[in-house]
Amino acid sequence: MQQAVAEPATPTREELEVKVSDAQTIHWNHSAWPLGLAVLLMFLTLTSPIAWSDGAPSAEPDQAAAETTTFSPEIEEKLKKFFDKAAEACRKQLSARVAKCIADVQTVTGLEAEKAKALDGPAAAAVDLTMAEWSTRFPSDFREQWRQQIPLSIDVMLQQAELYAGTSEMGADEYPEDKPAWNEGLQHVLTPAQYTLWTQTVEARRQAKHIEINKYLDDQKDQVLDNIQQPMQRKAAEMKAALGLPKVTADRLEDLAKTLAHDTVKHWRESVEKRLLSLPEDTLRQMLKGGRVYFGVELKVKKAQDHGWETGLARELSPEQMKSWQDLQDESRARRVQGYTLLLLSELDRQIAFTARQREKLEPLATRLVEKEPNLVPGNFDANNYYFGSTYVALFSAAAKADRAQLGAILDVDQLKHWYSACEVGRKAMNESDTNGPGASGESSDAPASPEEVESYLSDFFLKKVGAVRESIVAELTSKAEDASRTAALPPERMRRLRIAARGAADSSFQTWADSVEQNARNALHGGKTTADVAVQLRNFGSYNFTPRNVQAGELARWSLTVDAEMTAAQRAAWQVELDARARYLDAAIAKYVVARFDGIVGLTQEQWARFEPLVTRFLADYREDLTNFSNGFFFDNMRLPWYLQYYSLLPLASLSDKELAASLTKEQADAWMASNDCSNCSSMWQNVRQQHEQRVKQNK
Repeated sequence: MQQAVAEPATPTREELEVKVSDAQTIHWNHSAWPLGLAVLLMFLTLTSPIAWSDGAPSAEPDQAAAETTTFSPEIEEKLKKFFDKAAEACRKQLSARVAKCIADVQTVTGLEAEKAKALDGPAAAAVDLTMAEWSTRFPSDFREQWRQQIPLSIDVMLQQAELYAGTSEMGADEYPEDKPAWNEGLQHVLTPAQYTLWTQTVEARRQAKHIEINKYLDDQKDQVLDNIQQPMQRKAAEMKAALGLPKVTADRLEDLAKTLAHDTVKHWRESVEKRLLSLPEDTLRQMLKGGRVYFGVELKVKKAQDHGWETGLARELSPEQMKSWQDLQDESRARRVQGYTLLLLSELDRQIAFTARQREKLEPLATRLVEKEPNLVPGNFDANNYYFGSTYVALFSAAAKADRAQLGAILDVDQLKHWYSACEVGRKAMNESDTNGPGASGESSDAPASPEEVESYLSDFFLKKVGAVRESIVAELTSKAEDASRTAALPPERMRRLRIAARGAADSSFQTWADSVEQNARNALHGGKTTADVAVQLRNFGSYNFTPRNVQAGELARWSLTVDAEMTAAQRAAWQVELDARARYLDAAIAKYVVARFDGIVGLTQEQWARFEPLVTRFLADYREDLTNFSNGFFFDNMRLPWYLQYYSLLPLASLSDKELAASLTKEQADAWMASNDCSNCSSMWQNVRQQHEQRVKQNK
């Protein structure tokens, strides 16, 4: 298996992977490249996120373009502010671009500075035309491409609007210097000889860049073709086996996949060439020098490809075959929906503590939430577009849409409050690292920082960051107290004492941890001398510092003494039965979710699903403790995700031997798994977990 590809959570890590729309991925090592180029690459990539198919046949491209995604009035108000800020940033970028172009004209043609001022008018007119096109297309494109993230991340987006307004993908087909107004201005201001020299220079530069770009695209095209063609070919092979298609029909589907893939690559090449041609020569050379930049397929092209595939299937298969295939797809999706449904409930269960009866009643409601949540269950062609944290975000986005009256008929008052609190925490998790902390509102400057200002920043930092962790620890133990009381039907006074004990244990444990974090934060300042230095250093203070491993064992022991005093042996036994049932439910949810994600990559039959689920369950039994220690010890992020919600969630599959995989998968399925990002991500992770497991077993002998 391949070595893992790291997917850090924030761009402050050394190796950064940004996943962008249309399955576009761009890698760079920010420590090795100039800052300006790194910022430019962020502009190139951050204008759109990953886009998933929901598994349904794609709409016609023009139909999809006509659809408009709308949100709640509160979010719409923030979106308006976002679009205003993005437009302002975009105009500044475009104005700077044409100003540089005017300076370039002077250098190349010898145009006098006084005469060059006459180009300001045409330049402004060209910027206005470009902004008119941007304003027409950018808002609708942004709404569609970020439709899942907007409700949870609009605050971050509002803070970083200038990053999303990158002119490389602003929605316009031309830049200001390509507008007729600009060219007419040049012809009016320059002499014929100067104009000829300028146009010849521009064309020579374009040809030189064209040669470099073509070489880069030639090197990339085979990889892009494989990435596009192979999923369709695997799907054709799956259909052949499932429907018993004759060879002639299977061959035509193979040809359809090849045709669509080559058409998509053609559009990909045209789009990337245009984007790269717009870059300055030195920037382009630095970007392509290491060959580490990869542009994926645009969303609109991907939609056209999906539509072509669905149309081709309808042409090649009979109505009966289409129905049989759709039935199989529906069954497959239903299994995946069930996996995500159990995961949703188990994640809420960890924070709210449902009873077994409540989980049973909540499952139909949770299933409806999962089915309606856009992009939560990706289609087979898009499973590799999974990105770090996406499942976590979508789960709580779905939960937040639950009907309060329906929940109120199942949950008690405390649980209902915790349900919506958990959803709010999920929303804030996407915002806290960028919008919280000093400097987030622009109050930092290059002025020298006084000791009082440093302390003020630290105080604000701990209030927002560390305070949120305290609330999380308190909620964890308070939930335990409520769970014990609910199961044992304790009287109010005993319930009150359990709550007090839970809060005391949480606060005591928290304080020990917080003291350590404070010292680390002070050390992280590294002698910053300006308020801007302090702000940046605190914002870059690793998010892993804000995830305590667990409530300390000593505090849990004191909490347990209170439980022993307030509950009879029979009540404690009844509670333990509930705890054991919850643990089994979590294991079942993890197993189904892991297999559901695996199914999205390789396309499992019902029989294969039934074989893999016990394998994952066995893995959990053997490696549960190692996985917990592994996640707590090394991989933290602002959302404090358990291992199965991180980018190595398919570790159980990476643990299987080639023989075990071969016994359960077809060759095409095995190839799909080996070629997936998940397999690459999990391989070295599995080696680390296995090594930790072996060491633990040896120590326990």
